[in-house]
Amino acid sequence: MTILVTGSTGTIGAQVLAQLRGRNADVRALTRSPETAGLPVGVTAVRGDLADPDSARAAMTGVSTLFVLAPNVADELTQAMLTLTVAREAGI
Repeated sequence: MTILVTGSTGTIGAQVLAQLRGRNADVRALTRSPETAGLPVGVTAVRGDLADPDSARAAMTGVSTLFVLAPNVADELTQAMLTLTVAREAGI
């Protein structure tokens, strides 16, 4: 199972990563800045942005499960809907 976690560098996303770590799953974290994400050992940083459907599509390649946590921004609903549309297209 491959799980992609969005919002992975925030308070909630970090807790999700901590709970998934060591559960025999390939865990990936979507982040705009993989080089500075500070993710737990065993979590793979994947560059992407929920406002950019092409980067979200690339990040979802090979993913079977998605945890979506949209950022608290003016277009939060739009970003969430774009992400869910891309996930549906990817068969997630």
